[in-house]
Amino acid sequence: MRKKWDIICPIAFAVISMILVFGLIAYRCFYGPDSPASSPGLSASDSSKETSSQTSSAESSAASSSSASSESSDESKDSSKASSSEESAASDGNDGEDGDDGDTDDRADGNGGGSGGGGGNKPSSSEEKVYNGPISVMTPYAGGTEVYGEDGTVIDASNSSQGYVMVKQDGYSSRLKCQVINEGTGETYNYDLNNQGWYEVFPLQMGSGTYRVSVLENIGGSSYLEISSGSFSVSLASSEIPFLYPNQRVWYTSDSSAVKKSYDLCVGAGSDGEKISAIYNYIINNISYDYGKASSVSSGYIPSPDSTLSSGSGICYDYAALMATMLRAQGIPARLVIGSASGSRHAWNMVYGQLYDPTFAAAGSSGSGYSQSQVF
Repeated sequence: MRKKWDIICPIAFAVISMILVFGLIAYRCFYGPDSPASSPGLSASDSSKETSSQTSSAESSAASSSSASSESSDESKDSSKASSSEESAASDGNDGEDGDDGDTDDRADGNGGGSGGGGGNKPSSSEEKVYNGPISVMTPYAGGTEVYGEDGTVIDASNSSQGYVMVKQDGYSSRLKCQVINEGTGETYNYDLNNQGWYEVFPLQMGSGTYRVSVLENIGGSSYLEISSGSFSVSLASSEIPFLYPNQRVWYTSDSSAVKKSYDLCVGAGSDGEKISAIYNYIINNISYDYGKASSVSSGYIPSPDSTLSSGSGICYDYAALMATMLRAQGIPARLVIGSASGSRHAWNMVYGQLYDPTFAAAGSSGSGYSQSQVF
C-alpha cells in the first residue's frame, strides 16, 4: 500500500504542476496588458457610457428633426388659420359698397404656378451691388387741362391716356369713396379717398372707353351719397400703360427705398428678363411671411412697399405690391392682381402675361386655381 502512494504522489504532483503552468499561460493570453479590458483611460463602463452618449446625441438630432417637422406642421396650420382669418377680413372691391381689399393667403410660387424657386439664402453684403447714378420713375401729375367736380371735389383727367386719373376732395369730414366705372362694360372699382384735400391716383385699367368717376360721402353704415362726378373719354396709349405708373395700391416715388433697391438689384442687368429675375429672386429670398399680420389684417388695408422692404416681412398683398413697385421703377409694366388661389383670397403679379407669385415661391411651394377679380 505504501508503495502505491509512493508512485501516485509524484504523478499527482506533476499533473497539478502542469495544470498550474497551463492556467497561468491561459490567463496571460486572455487577460494580459493588451486586452481591451485593461486599456488605459477606458473601462468597460466608460465604453458603455460613450455608446450611450452617442445614442443620446443621435436621439437629440432625431428630436430636433422631429421638432422641426412639428414646427413645419404647426406653421402649415397657422397658414391655414391665417388664410381663413384674412378671408373673413377681405372684401371684393366690386361690391358697390366698400371696395376695400384685405388679404388672404395660401403660399404660391411664381412662373404660372410652377416652380419659382424660393427659400434661398440672403446674399452676403459683398455680393450686393450698389447703384450710384440718377433715379427717375414715371410720375403722375394733375395737368389741369381736363377737370371735373364741384363742392371741393377735383377730378383731374388731363392724363387719362397715360392710364390714371387724380382725385381730391376738401370740405367733408366724413368718410369718402372714389368710384371708377367703365360705362361701356359696367366694370366698377371702389376706393377709399382721404378727406384732407390731397390728390390720390387711381388707375384707368379697364381699357379705353368712357369712364365715370364719382366722389361719394358716407351717410351712415355702408350707405354713400354722390357728392360730385365727371364722365370722360379714355384712349389709352397702350394696354400696359396703367401698370407703369404708381397708384393708390402700388404707391412709390423716386425717393422710395424700394425704388432705390430695384436699381441696386438691376445693376448689370441687360434685359427686362434679367431685371425681373433679379427682383423676383430677391423678394422670395429676403421677405418672410408675417402670420401675425395675416391674422389681424383689416378691410381697407393698403400695402407700403417701403415698409415691407425695411421689415423684411409681409402678407401676399405686400409681396405683390413690392414686386410691382420694383418692376415699374425699372420701366417694366407689372400688374398687382387680387383674386383667389388654392381656394383662398390671394394677391400676385402678372408681368408680360406671365404669372409670378412671390408669396408661395418664398415658401418653396405653389398655388393652383388662380382666379382674378381685380387688378391695379
